[in-house]
Amino acid sequence: MLLISADLTLGQRRTVRHHRHGHVVKTLPRGHAKVVVRGVTYHSRGGVFHRPQATGWLVVAPPMGAVLTALPPGARLVRVKGVRDHLHNGVHYRPMIRNGVSVYVVARL
Repeated sequence: MLLISADLTLGQRRTVRHHRHGHVVKTLPRGHAKVVVRGVTYHSRGGVFHRPQATGWLVVAPPMGAVLTALPPGARLVRVKGVRDHLHNGVHYRPMIRNGVSVYVVARL
């Protein structure tokens, strides 16, 4: 099953399709990045995270604490208890500066 979100990059609206958590894909998306969180390796592209499985790559929820250099397409700015976050498919991404670079950390409310 696919989820659909909007990508408003450069002011142009386009549909972005991605699989639900628990779905297994045969190949990783082109341009994916390797992300290690607490010693566990994930592969990510556009806010969708994958873990290796015997039959392919399992789509999983973004792990808490994962650090991304860009927001997933379609993320929107929200304020929760006075804190500015970005929300995408129910996941909160908190903007931070790490080593002088702007990043987004998968956050818990």
